[in-house]
Amino acid sequence: MYLRSCFLTFVCSLMLGLDGFAQQTAGLQIEASTSALLSSDEIRPLWLVANQWGRQAQFGQSGATAYGKAAWQGSPLAHLSLQAGVAGLYHNGEKGYLHEAYVAGRYRFIDFSAGKMAFLPNTINDSLTTGMYLGSSNAMPIPRLWLGIFDYTPLPFTNGWVEVRGAASHGWLDDDRTERGHQSVLLHEKFAYIRLGKTKVQPYVGLVHSALYGGEGIPADFWATFFGSGSEEVGGGEATNAAGAHMGLWHTGVTFSWGEWSNHVYFQVPFADGSGMYVNWGRNKDFITGWVLQRPGKQLFSSLAIELIRTDWQSGPGTPDPYDPVAQEGIWPGTIPNVQDFVAQRLPDMVDQAANWSEDDLYRYLRDRWNGGHFFGGRDDNMNNGMYYAGWTWQGMSFGTPMYHTADMAARFAPQWRLNNSVYFINTRVRAINLAASGWLMPQLRYRAKFTASRNYGAYGEEFLNRYSWVRTDGYYFEEAKNQFYNLVELEWMPARFAHWHLTTSLGYDAGDLYNAFGGVVTLAWRLN
Repeated sequence: MYLRSCFLTFVCSLMLGLDGFAQQTAGLQIEASTSALLSSDEIRPLWLVANQWGRQAQFGQSGATAYGKAAWQGSPLAHLSLQAGVAGLYHNGEKGYLHEAYVAGRYRFIDFSAGKMAFLPNTINDSLTTGMYLGSSNAMPIPRLWLGIFDYTPLPFTNGWVEVRGAASHGWLDDDRTERGHQSVLLHEKFAYIRLGKTKVQPYVGLVHSALYGGEGIPADFWATFFGSGSEEVGGGEATNAAGAHMGLWHTGVTFSWGEWSNHVYFQVPFADGSGMYVNWGRNKDFITGWVLQRPGKQLFSSLAIELIRTDWQSGPGTPDPYDPVAQEGIWPGTIPNVQDFVAQRLPDMVDQAANWSEDDLYRYLRDRWNGGHFFGGRDDNMNNGMYYAGWTWQGMSFGTPMYHTADMAARFAPQWRLNNSVYFINTRVRAINLAASGWLMPQLRYRAKFTASRNYGAYGEEFLNRYSWVRTDGYYFEEAKNQFYNLVELEWMPARFAHWHLTTSLGYDAGDLYNAFGGVVTLAWRLN
């Protein structure tokens, strides 16, 4: 308690002394803030904590947070721009974090960054949308290296009609994952986009790839992970399957102007393996689509957003592969040397009917007899992985979409539910609609409002006893879909007489079949931009 009081006193004193320093800081950015949060439930209202780079903890009925950041940017050499920053975070009077520590910049058209930086190249207004499905601002910044072209750049010899961007990163998930699987997991992410330039309507298409690999006791095969291929170095199932854990995202959209409004319409298709990657097969029915509108000036409606989400299909409920009861493993397409011999050994009652079967005929029979007529290659279970139980989390929070619920959350909203503990994200099958707006009620008073309604179906990894079983888990919590609503109203006051001061009050209310929580955050901040 004494340390917390001293730290909060220091932050407040620093804030009070900064106004006189503001005129001497060319290229310098400074922020110091302190906040207090109250919640009626151990699970805090979603939009009070999500998509804020982990600056608010997920759980707890009350807590204080102190935050400070200093950053600099400039151009020390021709064609070179640099920025550097450091930030500290103190949560609930108990834990302190080095929130950011980075150096970043651009040389000509090449971008780079190194360290923990609250920046990602592909986000689409995380304050109004639910956040990028892969690579959101939900969790604390991950230590990583980035290299590439972050912004669209004209492709040579196209006279500016074609623009491209892309980059790759290497990250270290060195948080405490003792209870969630392997320690010291590595993160590989990359993206590539192309769009039409020199026109007012600019369509684009891109591909995003995220992979977990290596870790304590697991060989790190970078190139196999990079290309999503098998690895003899890792061995086991990874020799024939893609090494590591993989998630991907097709991302298409268009940007255009409409009167004073700038518009961004987007359509994203997430996938976890080949069965969901090839969208032209019609096997992937999941998507995130939205429309974000923005206009300059202090208008009543300065920004609007609508977003629809569906991630409940995940290649369907069929088992990942046909199952060989003798070998007790999945049957990979193209691995049966002789269909008739296979039938004679495992399906003797079908020998006569299978005399002229091809491998496709065999799979069709297995699908109808043991897979409920569903295609094989289902139960993708996005964001989860059998080898990496913690999945796409950092410090216990998703660094992808915040719409998914973890086992730690389930322990609070359904303590009676006995989990299989086969997956950490126990709810990844979600349908939702998100509506949001922000603007100005007065010249010094900004507001933000956000409403999200979701229907939650759980996760395949918890629904069935195992990946190849059709026996449902006893007492499965999401046997009936659960509805949940997330609401936020926020006011930010920037008094004219104190240009660098911001007072923000946020009220959140979550209600539904999962839990009910009402809460608020009051934040006092001093910012020099």
